[in-house]
Amino acid sequence: MKNSNYERFIKGFFINNCAIVDKNKLLFVVYEVNNDPSSSMSTSTVKLVSYDFNPEKIGQLGWTGGTRYLKISYDSNEERSIVVDFDSGIWESKQDNYNFPLYELPNKKNTFSIHDLITIDKTIYAVGRPRKLFKRTSHKQWLDITDPKKFPLPYKDIEKAKKSGRILDLDFGFNSADGFNEKDIYACGDAGDLWHFNGSNWRQLDIPCNVSLNCILCADDGFVYIAGDLGVIYKGINDKWEKIEQSLTKVSFINITSFKGILYISTENGLYQYKDYIFWRVGFDKGDIQTSFNWVTSNSEILVSYGPDQALVFDGNKWIQVIGPPSKQETK
Repeated sequence: MKNSNYERFIKGFFINNCAIVDKNKLLFVVYEVNNDPSSSMSTSTVKLVSYDFNPEKIGQLGWTGGTRYLKISYDSNEERSIVVDFDSGIWESKQDNYNFPLYELPNKKNTFSIHDLITIDKTIYAVGRPRKLFKRTSHKQWLDITDPKKFPLPYKDIEKAKKSGRILDLDFGFNSADGFNEKDIYACGDAGDLWHFNGSNWRQLDIPCNVSLNCILCADDGFVYIAGDLGVIYKGINDKWEKIEQSLTKVSFINITSFKGILYISTENGLYQYKDYIFWRVGFDKGDIQTSFNWVTSNSEILVSYGPDQALVFDGNKWIQVIGPPSKQETK
């Protein structure tokens, strides 16, 4: 990104989340840096930044009122951007229409927070707590597929948390989900909470883990990979799970994705790769160097690794910084 564009569109903002449109276009949700501890997260200035980098073209849409915990996805069928915040608020916008009204997910009274947006078979799902999964069926239409008729939610714990005013009192809840298809979905959460959905019913799975499971991937090899706190990684399917031993880090894993046959797993201070029981840290020996970490995402053509201050794109051969501090920017 050119210095002039960095100054205009990114400076003073942190990157919060990213969605890939195609190999030449990314969407970023960013929020304004505010070091005032008394300021409310719900009054943060938020922007959707559209970034075409070959050739470089940038657009933005800003609004006030979103929290700093935002997720973004892109519906390729509708050419529509979908942004969801921690409090179940949703914004949708088409590529050629910058009208971005806020609406809310259904059944909000029994939904504490949204933690992830995922795509299964080109359909977008919102993942949250307590054990909530919403399927987007059309523009502004979402179906709650985790209602009490599908499987029992622990309502006593929910009521206790509501009265205390502390969501974190709950030791369960979905942090992420993924699926091989809409009738084969896995969802993971705190305290080793793991469930499977077959398109009709939910079933809790037994996994030898009691720490928070933060991210999950239904991989092309037919196995499910789960990563979480204390650097834990599990591989399995249904009720058969094994822990993948690694000694490189005990830092919590945040995101997991697959790119060109290799798993990429991110933390707040590094990016790791895994294949065939070999686990190693990305060295960034080909191209630009990443210094700000947190998240990773991919499609069949590119992988994007990014943190609050920087984003890099990898095509399988070379790392290229697309967003970063001005001192590292292209000066042309």
